[in-house]
Amino acid sequence: MNVHLIVDAANIDARASRPALGCIYISMDGTDFPSSDWSDFVVVVLRWWLRAVYNLTVGGRKREIVNFMDGPYSVEIEKEADGILRFRALTGDGRRNVFAEAEADAASFAGDLLKRAKAVLAACRESGWTSPDLDELQNSADALERAFATQ
Repeated sequence: MNVHLIVDAANIDARASRPALGCIYISMDGTDFPSSDWSDFVVVVLRWWLRAVYNLTVGGRKREIVNFMDGPYSVEIEKEADGILRFRALTGDGRRNVFAEAEADAASFAGDLLKRAKAVLAACRESGWTSPDLDELQNSADALERAFATQ
């Protein structure tokens, strides 16, 4: 049950002309997906993760899919019994090939995800970068944090 979304908040490339780029990937029991050096629109993709976890833990959804921007890479997340989330890293044509699979406690994963979101928010603000994407990331983090504060 070792699943973490990894984000390198210290090395975000944020410019006014485009979404912020940074290293973001999921590590599932030691397998990194899409890869440990994956660069993507970090604020946008992280927001998708927050919304998916919110929908699964609070919103009553049973299944969510979070995509990475480039390539045929996505992660399917299913809510299991007893507060467990099952993760499947999908790749290939139609994203049908299971690259890796793991489970994690929903509350633990959500807490770790919130910690990483706060680090990204702080890094972007410290660099003076603002955008509607960053505002939406803040709103998604706040919603997930409020949901877990009441549980």
